[in-house]
Amino acid sequence: MCRIVASTVRRALTGEELSNGNREPLSNFYSWDPEKNVIRWAWVMYPHYAEQYARAMANPEYGDIRFIRLTSPRAVKAFLAQSPA
Repeated sequence: MCRIVASTVRRALTGEELSNGNREPLSNFYSWDPEKNVIRWAWVMYPHYAEQYARAMANPEYGDIRFIRLTSPRAVKAFLAQSPA
């Protein structure tokens, strides 16, 4: 949550462009609606997606898929460092 809050606030304050020319308006911070507030959306949807991915990883139907769970920026960096360019 720290990363999503920090990046969302940074984008709103700097006016950084998102996809298709969209920008993060400061007014979204006042909305409790997850469709308008990306921080609220992440908070509300995290349990749903965590459960969905846990079910997929436990499902024998996907036994031929190698799931890699990266839980920190350090783990991502290490994973990318060992991957062929």
